[in-house]
Amino acid sequence: MSLLVISVLPITYIVLKAGFPPTSALVIKVLINFVVHLARIWYMNKHLQLPLKRYLHDTILLPGLVILVSVPVPFLITRYISGGAGLILSALFSTLIIGVVAFFIGLRKEERNFIKNYLVAKISSHR
Repeated sequence: MSLLVISVLPITYIVLKAGFPPTSALVIKVLINFVVHLARIWYMNKHLQLPLKRYLHDTILLPGLVILVSVPVPFLITRYISGGAGLILSALFSTLIIGVVAFFIGLRKEERNFIKNYLVAKISSHR
């Protein structure tokens, strides 16, 4: 797999020498990383009996859902409020929305309980 990762350099060199635009280097890197990721998943599934459905659910579906739900509000803020105010509001709402959505959608019940207990303990210790 390391050979695939390092092959980005000579492949990119050849593609750039052939006259392709600089963005092709990024495309090559993404494609090779995708292939390497698939190879790692296959390897872990074959040798470590990694449950493929759970892996895809926990690493692709849930983060993708968090992103899908989190993106529209900050996008709309920057679209309709210009200048520094839009940037500040977008940053604040992005942080808030991503945190809330990740907490309720991206975390399992045990993880949410762990965070709740941690925060309650921290708050209680400061009283």
